[in-house]
Amino acid sequence: LRVDSTHDSDACDYYEMVRAGQLDPGRGEVFMMKWRLKIASLAYGPYDSSVGVQSDTGWAAGFCYTEDTVCSAYNADVEVEFAPWEFHDYVMLSPDMRTYSLLIDGTLAFEDQFFDGLLTSRVAWGDALIGGAGIAEWDYLAFGVVRSPEHAGAGVAGVAFRPLLQRRHPGGRLLSRLNTRPARTPVNASPTPLRTPTHDSGPSWAANPSTYDSFIHYTLPVYPGAQEKPAMNRLLCFTIVLALVGVAGAEQYSITYEGNDLPEQEGWDRRWGNDQGAFQGDGAFRTVENGILTMDSLYDLRVYDYAYLELPGQIDPDPGELFVAEWRVMVHEVLGDHYDATLGVSSDSAMQLGFGLFPDHIESVFEDNVSIPVTPDVFHEYRVLSWDMQTYELYIDDELARQGTFWQGALESKLAWGDGVRGAASLSHWDYVRFNVVPEPCSLVLLIGTSVWVGRRRA
Repeated sequence: LRVDSTHDSDACDYYEMVRAGQLDPGRGEVFMMKWRLKIASLAYGPYDSSVGVQSDTGWAAGFCYTEDTVCSAYNADVEVEFAPWEFHDYVMLSPDMRTYSLLIDGTLAFEDQFFDGLLTSRVAWGDALIGGAGIAEWDYLAFGVVRSPEHAGAGVAGVAFRPLLQRRHPGGRLLSRLNTRPARTPVNASPTPLRTPTHDSGPSWAANPSTYDSFIHYTLPVYPGAQEKPAMNRLLCFTIVLALVGVAGAEQYSITYEGNDLPEQEGWDRRWGNDQGAFQGDGAFRTVENGILTMDSLYDLRVYDYAYLELPGQIDPDPGELFVAEWRVMVHEVLGDHYDATLGVSSDSAMQLGFGLFPDHIESVFEDNVSIPVTPDVFHEYRVLSWDMQTYELYIDDELARQGTFWQGALESKLAWGDGVRGAASLSHWDYVRFNVVPEPCSLVLLIGTSVWVGRRRA
């Protein structure tokens, strides 16, 4: 489709489709919009062609084009260049209609947040702006809510944790009749600060945005009455192994943070930022004292600051092995509508697991309605065991608290923890964080027990 408005800069001509109540993704889903476009010329004005979406609750995102640039319609600081006078493939992904990622030709171009708008449940595209004139050639445009990562496109780098915020106040309109570039939305324009990353927002760690897809929801009873015989047997096996071979010692873990220094001084990568983007601002206030890392972001809900490692092909256990994650933390305070302190794991096959930490409970980020109470104002020891990176067991202070499932996402081979969310703030104290793959406890116990029995018999 060739759209030519060069004859009149005051002309606008665009298409829209209203889908009331059908655009916002549910948990484990992602809104996706794809289009292929070439800007053949821009005869007049800062830009002319645009694409936009407004969520079921009035959140708006849009993109405006010149011959060689695409920018956010609501954020003057977000733009990226592309090769001019050529067709390019665009993919927009959003798990929450608050933050999104834009990919151009399969590569992440930028990440930004939605704007609190007025209209709802519509997608629009075309020559939408009075004051610009040009020629655009459209190959296709498609949108919908999808559940499987392969539908979301390959090569997506992602934010793993994106909390669902509440809409507050209506604001502007996506397709406005402007003859100047839209101004950046004021930081305090909405009572609900937006974080993420994008990825960097959301839990940013798994975060740069994106958590895509779903896995089967597992709803066994939770802490403290969740123990069942198979799980207790595994815990018994695990306890025996700890006693016999000392797996629990910090020196036995292949990846650790032990509170001796800041995480980046102990081999971790650091990512921080605010609503201006990654590596903007100072991040959380961080101190290390007596082997405890304190992270304080209470001064600004827009701040995130977390440690992470990307370990391609090194996280998933092989048959007969067990993935173990352990951390000891105390969360003193949380500000905002959702969790802020987080810990997350993305497997080598993009199965994701995350936990949001509060003073008096812990939440599973990717599972519905999973909240486990803990005693406030004291340190708690958390342990996750997984034999297959699809199901897991969570122990709190050595009690089985939860048996659940990972979630099929898009981010692979990543470990992350810290202040992982923009839009909330917290004061947390971290004693240690440890990850490892060890021999499966029951197999090892069987091997040890058999060896002892054979030894005694021979003796």
